[in-house]
Amino acid sequence: RSVVADLQPTPSCQQRQHHLITRLERIFQQLYGHKVQLEVFGSTVCNLAGKSSDLDMTFTPGFPKRLNLSEKKSVLRRVSKALQNNGMRAVPILGARVPIIKIKDHNHTWLSVDLSVENELPVFKSRLLHEYSMIDGRFAQLVLLVKAWAKARQINSAAQGTFNSFGLSLLVVH
Repeated sequence: RSVVADLQPTPSCQQRQHHLITRLERIFQQLYGHKVQLEVFGSTVCNLAGKSSDLDMTFTPGFPKRLNLSEKKSVLRRVSKALQNNGMRAVPILGARVPIIKIKDHNHTWLSVDLSVENELPVFKSRLLHEYSMIDGRFAQLVLLVKAWAKARQINSAAQGTFNSFGLSLLVVH
């Protein structure tokens, strides 16, 4: 097997991701009705995810107007409680530039999720990277290798002032 194949998620991991996404959609619909939109973005959508990659998601509650920062934080608090009531570990990170909930599904899938509210820009960035990967299949392979290299050297954390996954992907493009 190749190094790249060892880095890629297995079909079992992809099934667990699908199961978790479906479960989260049901929870959000119970809270906010059927107008809820849940979108996955980031490395999972672009075929740039590794075996240990988390899922990045954003959801729109379906309100008639866009939420301000305070309202987004309030929504995240409510969602966090609902997730905890459904057996998940949910830690709101409300002081971040983009407030999120860090979710860990310990009972069913063992997957991690970073969840934001009304965060459309990364969805478009993911589509861009997906298009790059469609142009040349080697792009995804090289990104996986660069991300593994950056992780081994501990330079893959925007929170720590180093590269995020999108930045590493752009390095490969250039």
